[in-house]
Amino acid sequence: MTRALDVPRNGSWLSRPGPATPIAHDMTAMIHRILAGYAVVGLLPGVPALLDQAPGLPRPWLVAVCAVQAVVVVGMLVLAVRGRALGGWLLAFAVLTLAAVLTLSPMAAPDTYPFLWFHVGLAVVCASVWGGLRVGAAYALVLAAAWTVLRLAGGTELVEAVVEGLFGTSAGLVVGVIALGMLSAARTADELGARLRDEGVRQAVERALADERARLDQLIHDDVMTTLTAAVQSNGAATARATAQLARETLAKVDALRDAAVPRGALSVPVLASLAEQTARRVSPDVVYVQHLADGVAALRVPDQVSETLLSAVREAVRNAVRHSGASTVAVRFDADPPGDEVALVVQVRDDGRGFAPDRLPPDRLGVRVSMLEACRQSGLDADLTSVPGRGTVFTLTWTGSADATARVVPVPDEEEPRLPVDFPAARFTAVTWVALAVNLAVGAATAGVYRALVPLVVAMVLAVLATALVLRPGDGLRLSRGTAAGAVAAVAGLCAAMTLTVPQPALGILVWHLFSVQLVLVTLVVRRRAGWALLGLAITEASVLLWSLTGPDGWAGVLSWGAGPVLFLVMAVLVNRILRTISRRQVALRRQEDAAIDASVRQHVALVQRALWVADLRSQARTILVRLAGSTDPVPEDLRAEALLLEATLRESLVARNVMSDELAVLTEGARRRGVDVRLVDSRHSTVPPRIGQALLDTVRRALAVESVSRLVVRLAPEDGTTSASVLSEDAAGTHLVRLDASGFLITSEVETRGR
Repeated sequence: MTRALDVPRNGSWLSRPGPATPIAHDMTAMIHRILAGYAVVGLLPGVPALLDQAPGLPRPWLVAVCAVQAVVVVGMLVLAVRGRALGGWLLAFAVLTLAAVLTLSPMAAPDTYPFLWFHVGLAVVCASVWGGLRVGAAYALVLAAAWTVLRLAGGTELVEAVVEGLFGTSAGLVVGVIALGMLSAARTADELGARLRDEGVRQAVERALADERARLDQLIHDDVMTTLTAAVQSNGAATARATAQLARETLAKVDALRDAAVPRGALSVPVLASLAEQTARRVSPDVVYVQHLADGVAALRVPDQVSETLLSAVREAVRNAVRHSGASTVAVRFDADPPGDEVALVVQVRDDGRGFAPDRLPPDRLGVRVSMLEACRQSGLDADLTSVPGRGTVFTLTWTGSADATARVVPVPDEEEPRLPVDFPAARFTAVTWVALAVNLAVGAATAGVYRALVPLVVAMVLAVLATALVLRPGDGLRLSRGTAAGAVAAVAGLCAAMTLTVPQPALGILVWHLFSVQLVLVTLVVRRRAGWALLGLAITEASVLLWSLTGPDGWAGVLSWGAGPVLFLVMAVLVNRILRTISRRQVALRRQEDAAIDASVRQHVALVQRALWVADLRSQARTILVRLAGSTDPVPEDLRAEALLLEATLRESLVARNVMSDELAVLTEGARRRGVDVRLVDSRHSTVPPRIGQALLDTVRRALAVESVSRLVVRLAPEDGTTSASVLSEDAAGTHLVRLDASGFLITSEVETRGR
């Protein structure tokens, strides 16, 4: 069969588990509802046998078993209707069935088929769903042994008793394996969907930011750096006046960028989370970033003013932690939850540094007072700064607001045909179907001497193999071809006809082994989108059951007992298919909402919000120098020219080596230049550098600049297609040092060329 689609832990605040994923949650609820419904409908065929056997059973035992079963079934139904997992109720049903079979053995009446037969398969399914495949298999073996003992106590032959036990439990194990496979596939689909969504958000944000950054880089190159270069080369009154005029014009352009009106809008939560990570890592690659986005927040939006203030405050908090705290770890956590019709954000910046007393904050710490606290309050964010000397600092931002979903900019066309939302476990389904068929054929072979004729029995076995092979036949897609479906139904018809000719009377369960094989064929026809052919096969099967039941001693009780199974299996298959298609449509709708959130945020707002932060950085870097240059008519002082030269070098590196540059590296390299170190940064990558490489590179630069005698430093990011991802070359009194890093940030070589003495 072709695959349809390729598709609580303890921890600190950095590893808090999130809620169940949406498709897995829906799949779990669906399977548990089916189990609860089958606990009622699937046991009805055993009612006639129960009424017939009740007078011969001890009343206390009968009342106890029926009362406990009623409580368990009602409990399962109540939880299923409420959409909750059945949990321990599944275990209770399995334990009750095993206990009833074991305690019934001493009371088994001769030549009586126990009414508990219809509990066996469902009990194995319950055990499998509750505890997993290993638990289900172990329980199935124990229950098969218990059933064998029960049947032996009733006078059944050993071979027939053993194959009965294996037949009933293997049928339940097949269904349990399918249920577990679907749950596993649902979780896989959720994980894949989350990765694809995150990747889509990341790529969309990077494209928008790259476009906006290119426009800002042009301003930096054409205006700011030109002004600084003019200041460095100014050597007279005439050039000083020209530099002052150039500085005034540049100041006007920078201020115009700051004062430019940003269109009112909002950022989707995933986009804001992505920007928060980029903002934190731009300060230092060493920052630990963790996010938890609850289900349902993908399409919710946060106003631009809140987003801009939040990002600015996070950046300032991380900068303070990196520059002033002496921390070994700086961590940022971003949490988003959808309480009611709102979105709640909690962003926390934590460090394990030296801490400080907030009530004794120096007056010059304007970043904390203005950017982190006052700006947040003005924008409607709650800001809390907690710090204890010697115990680190925690800065927490919270915001709760209305959460309107985004409007679509580019429509998404409807899918032509609904598809299953998960990768149906085709290989596992195929394997267990063949195993179940093998068990059934073994049952037929073991009881061959009981049948009326051997030839029809052999024909029936051959046709069972043929029908199974046809419905499991590989194809180009999930749908089975019409001709193949017709062939499978024809094989089912021949199988039922052959069994009608050979099944003796009375038709006890073990002698109608073919019914479960037929049920698997019909279920597979439904799964492969041939429900009409499956209904035709069901009609043929029910006609054969009706014929040999009414012409024998079983009568209408036999019709109910042996005809209900195929009907219930087919109804279950149709229900599963319909619910899966409903979940599929829900997943498509969710994907559209996520796409709309990305589309609207990226196209309209994200770049403008980030630009405000970049402009603020540029103003903090260059405005003081530009103001001094603009107000001077005398030749530029030597100290101002030195400051202009340092800033020009930093800005130049931010243009040509953006993947290398971070706030922390800028501080390190600027300090090195003040000591006279020749620093060069080179970026040969086209894509964003992964955090692990950035961290390793920063550590290597720290070690190189820690050497007092260092005179030269060259940091280079290599192209993506080589074995070397980055290299750091440094020269000091001991010689020349070359450190190369691989794509994972690990050391490849560390070469030293010592100076001759």
